[in-house]
Amino acid sequence: MPSRRALVFIKRGVVVACVVSVVAAAAWWIMGTSESGGLRTAQDFCQPLNVRLAAVRRLSEPASLVELAQTADHPVVRQAATERLTDPASLADLAKSAGDPAVRLAAVRKVTDPAVLADLARREDDLDVRLTAVALLTDQDLLAEFVRPEQPLAVRLTAVRTLTDPAVLADLAKNDADAHVRQTAEKMLARQRGTPEKH
Repeated sequence: MPSRRALVFIKRGVVVACVVSVVAAAAWWIMGTSESGGLRTAQDFCQPLNVRLAAVRRLSEPASLVELAQTADHPVVRQAATERLTDPASLADLAKSAGDPAVRLAAVRKVTDPAVLADLARREDDLDVRLTAVALLTDQDLLAEFVRPEQPLAVRLTAVRTLTDPAVLADLAKNDADAHVRQTAEKMLARQRGTPEKH
């Protein structure tokens, strides 16, 4: 588990880290040393973004990564922390509740639980996150739910492109009221059959 001081450095970067460093400079001067062997100074903690990202890449503890994904002041740091996560429960929580849509998107790309993906596909307000969740579904029964007429067209088309059930695709290609859905279903069937697509 990284120290609270290290997390503050990664989360807040130059401004907060430098303030913390100056306030605690006397203690660190007496007690700490830098990696080069010299006494630790405020400058050791006033580092640019690439140093913060390098620190993130060394983390593996889920709670610390989740905290950074939710509260780091820089979007690149938030996304990097999310991409480091492998814990399914933490990824699901971030995909559902992170305040930053980019973090939710990065998290949903790593979610493998079909129940979580289906929930995001049904409830998520951000369209990119919602479409990504639909595109990652493999359960044909769940995908069939998202081609129904009451779904937004973008969701329906993503579900059609992800479907592999030829019977469902054939029905959509023949009977769906929306021309875009019919055409997309026809293209998917043509790919399955290895026949040229209609343009």
